[in-house]
Amino acid sequence: MDCNASARNVLVPLLRNVTLPLSTSTQSDGPTLVKLDFSSALLSLENDAFQSREGWLAFAHLLHAMSSCGCEVGFGQWNTMKYEPTRVRIESDSVDLSVRLYPNTQLDVWFNGNLFSYSTDGASSPNDAANNFLNWFTTTANSEPFYLVVDHIDTTVDDISQSATITLKLYGVYDVDSESQPLVNPNWIPNFFVKPDDVSAVPPAETSGLARIRSGI
Repeated sequence: MDCNASARNVLVPLLRNVTLPLSTSTQSDGPTLVKLDFSSALLSLENDAFQSREGWLAFAHLLHAMSSCGCEVGFGQWNTMKYEPTRVRIESDSVDLSVRLYPNTQLDVWFNGNLFSYSTDGASSPNDAANNFLNWFTTTANSEPFYLVVDHIDTTVDDISQSATITLKLYGVYDVDSESQPLVNPNWIPNFFVKPDDVSAVPPAETSGLARIRSGI
């Protein structure tokens, strides 16, 4: 993949015309900060090079370089919003993930089009269910081709509902060449679907996740 050509012909036009800000805020020096979700835009890239590990590493390094140098992206040709992204800032290298489950929770987990099914059947307590899930998810995320690093932040047990909420962060595996952890490829961010039996639980078994890249004006 020609990194320079890809940046000029694919990345820059993509960032110029991203729309639908999630939120806006004003910094102390006056500029407006527009928070945007680039995941859907990145997932729309058809170039197979972006989907391979090597291609994604090069792409992630480029985003980091643009973030660290304050690279001007320029104004969109078709974006009719008053404020348009002109700079890229990576707010976090991690994907924040929260999972609530019960001793009998069953989940379908999608990684890049691949289905993995998980069941906590046999767990004797919410804490036991949380530990079983964490071990399984860490092993799955660390496997080829994802190589994601799972950082367990916290597990909170609700004795009343007998549920456990697990808070995690996902990182790309450490890259020796750049001496950093690359951004997580949006294709490799897991999507969770709770089996129907747990949907009616109160509170329901559920997951939520967030990855952050910001574009400033």
